[in-house]
Amino acid sequence: MSRKPAHTGAKRASGQTPARRDDPGAEILERFLPPMYAVGSDGSTGHVSPALQRVLGFPQESSNWQTAYLAELVHPDDHDRVLQELTAGRESLEPFRMEYRLRRYDGAYVWVLDEAVFIRDGRGDTIREGFLVDITDRVQALEDLSVSEERFRTLLSNIPGAMYRCNLDSDWDMEFISDNIEAISG
Repeated sequence: MSRKPAHTGAKRASGQTPARRDDPGAEILERFLPPMYAVGSDGSTGHVSPALQRVLGFPQESSNWQTAYLAELVHPDDHDRVLQELTAGRESLEPFRMEYRLRRYDGAYVWVLDEAVFIRDGRGDTIREGFLVDITDRVQALEDLSVSEERFRTLLSNIPGAMYRCNLDSDWDMEFISDNIEAISG
């Protein structure tokens, strides 16, 4: 029994999903592969996987997604930095890896890790092919940890005494000692 290929590439340029709905293997890959894209040298979106549409909240049938360039979705505070790195990568053909924020369909922003390669097509145009990983939870956890550590430092600095932590070994090696030790010991 011969199997039909999951896609032939015929619909790739139109931005439609390459996976065939009658191929269960393609649907499994669609669920487990990271969000992928291909962007032309003019910034136009050549291919967007359904997973990327889900991360950014664009409905599958949305015509807004078909006309939205990824560059237009980059957070204003990240835009110049991302554009600069993309331009350098396009010129050098070096791999691209960057964390930045993208605007979702609902207007909220998600943090993504974008990893891509630049290739030249038959006409000499540069195409960026890559994938995105939603790292919003990781970025939020790091921000929460930073706030927590700052609260802890503030608490320690306001205690009228010294706080310390040491190992229970023969040398009593210090793991931590608060800054207030200077006021007590001179």
